[in-house]
Amino acid sequence: TLIKHEGTPYLFIDTAGLKRNAKTEEGIEEYSMLRSVRAIEECDVALLLLDGHESVSKQDKRIADLVIESGKGLLVLVNKADLLDAEVKKEKLLEVRSQLLFARFAPILFGSAKTRDGILKIFQHLQNIAQNRKRRIAVKDLRQWFLRSIQDQPMKSLQTAKHITQADEVPPTFILFVRDPKKVTVAQIRFLENRLRENFGLEGTPVKFITKTKTQKEE
Repeated sequence: TLIKHEGTPYLFIDTAGLKRNAKTEEGIEEYSMLRSVRAIEECDVALLLLDGHESVSKQDKRIADLVIESGKGLLVLVNKADLLDAEVKKEKLLEVRSQLLFARFAPILFGSAKTRDGILKIFQHLQNIAQNRKRRIAVKDLRQWFLRSIQDQPMKSLQTAKHITQADEVPPTFILFVRDPKKVTVAQIRFLENRLRENFGLEGTPVKFITKTKTQKEE
């Protein structure tokens, strides 16, 4: 469905709701999941719709993970907000954040398909996320950020890094040239991602880090 909001066109690709009931016919459910996967492949930003009266399911987590692995932007919308009071909303927000901890970069909004409350807020977020997926950071700023981030940190494998640059890819992908990529741990990459987001934002988009060894010729 093509929707224009404040002069900007947005193409929404709807997918069949994925059932939680174990009695759902297996073939139908597999087909619905396949359609969701295809929609994720075609989109720039995925809008993950959660039921405000249901807990976050394994299926919800699976979809969020697929979105991230595909390098797409992610926006979470909790539906039926009109039936939730302020205290319940607060508890729901904490629950969603804890269950989708691996997608902590994704904004979480509350809205109601019935009353339309909060629905228009998604457009500004969609625009911001789409821009963040294509954002470029100047090499000088990137280098200064990296040196500040690892300063006084117990990270010998990163402190020997000779260069960091951003690849010409979407979502933002950063190449880190180090002496021995095998010594760079997942925890260190996660630390860099957290610092990167603190400094440059990048809300709603996954980021990727690639470690490489720089050859003598390249040096």
